[in-house]
Amino acid sequence: MDPVQGRELYRIGDLLLDGASKTLYREGKVVPLAYRSAQLLLELARNYPNVVRRIDLIESVWPREDVTDQALSQRVSVLRKEIGDTSDKPKYIGRQWGWGYYLLPPVERLAEEPPRAEGPAAPVAPGSRLGPYEILDALGSGGMGEVYRARDTRLGREVAVKVLPAEYSQDPDRLRRFEREAQAAAATNHPNILVLYDIGTQDGAPYIVTELLEGETLRKALERGPLPPARAVELGLQIARGLAAAHEKGVIHRDLQPENLFLTKEGPVKILDFGLARLRAPEMAPPAEEGKSPAPITSTQEGRVLGTPGYMSPEQLRGQPADARSDLFALGCVLHEMVSGRRPFVGATPADEAAAILKESPPAMQEEGGAVPTALELIIRRCLEKDPAERFQSARDLAFDLETFSSAAQAGVTPVVASHRPAHRIRGSWFPRCALSWPSSRWACHSFTA
Repeated sequence: MDPVQGRELYRIGDLLLDGASKTLYREGKVVPLAYRSAQLLLELARNYPNVVRRIDLIESVWPREDVTDQALSQRVSVLRKEIGDTSDKPKYIGRQWGWGYYLLPPVERLAEEPPRAEGPAAPVAPGSRLGPYEILDALGSGGMGEVYRARDTRLGREVAVKVLPAEYSQDPDRLRRFEREAQAAAATNHPNILVLYDIGTQDGAPYIVTELLEGETLRKALERGPLPPARAVELGLQIARGLAAAHEKGVIHRDLQPENLFLTKEGPVKILDFGLARLRAPEMAPPAEEGKSPAPITSTQEGRVLGTPGYMSPEQLRGQPADARSDLFALGCVLHEMVSGRRPFVGATPADEAAAILKESPPAMQEEGGAVPTALELIIRRCLEKDPAERFQSARDLAFDLETFSSAAQAGVTPVVASHRPAHRIRGSWFPRCALSWPSSRWACHSFTA
């Protein structure tokens, strides 16, 4: 029998998938398919011809559950068996190693989508209102929503409003991530973190209201070339302080990158987009033993991979729990890019980038033609250690070292460091032990093995 017309139908090679009933047909006959297999196949069909990230597939197939990456691999194997596919000679499901899956045969949409959810259309028209906020114009968009400049009619101030698009307003996963961003922003109060003003819902579409920023993203600034080391250190110090405030509230960003860092005209850099952040009550972290670093604020279920290729820590790529030190790895990538003009780990594909992060050492910035102070390079390389235990153990430690470096530079002294390996800790942090060398009035910095 043929599926009922008017539903969400996809022809996938010789297969026909009814998205509404999660039924699969081949030559008019039903192909037995488990519900989660059907959901997985539907998500691949909806995103054809793109590669669908593993984390997006996990959150689509198991929207209300925390499962491991291994569960997805097992489900793909089951689906292949159900539709007569194999991993060694695939006909239907292709795999991009370390990234995700995609459909190999051509996919054709045969029916229009079901009626969209009630709510504001995207984009929201200028002059319309979301609660007390009058929309003025569009500012941009991202995976988690559309952003608009608006005016708060009660207080007479301009604000930024992020609206979850109407077509996603009934998607439990996107709603959960949207709410998570609002919770993460509300949990922190720091001059280097975007300020949250309000959260609301209009005709079924949720929105959050934040301060309106004037300036540009760090990505836009880097398109003009690398930054002077002093400026990079200034920004890195502010970012580290903002992360420290978030980490103390139990919030791990987990997607720090130049696109999520905003350089305001007033001066402060702002950390944006906590859409991938995970929350865990700080009091749930076990107390640190005497003489040891505080326990990490673990917040990711093992096996789940979240983040942006090129800025993800090794443990994130492996699907292992991510803690505050994962954010410091990402900040190390950002610092490297600010002073050298390129990311420390690059590749032709996301899989190549992941392999570089897992196996390769970052290139020496001095070899890339930049006048990067050795001490600064060693701080950055400490952030980029593969083993989290070898990195800075907190954002405050990193901020302290950046501040120490900045103070030395402003005083006109030059740290000279022979090795990047940590040796001397000050206030639980790392910075090469420095002694004033007379009569040159220059800082001679030496590493000591504890």
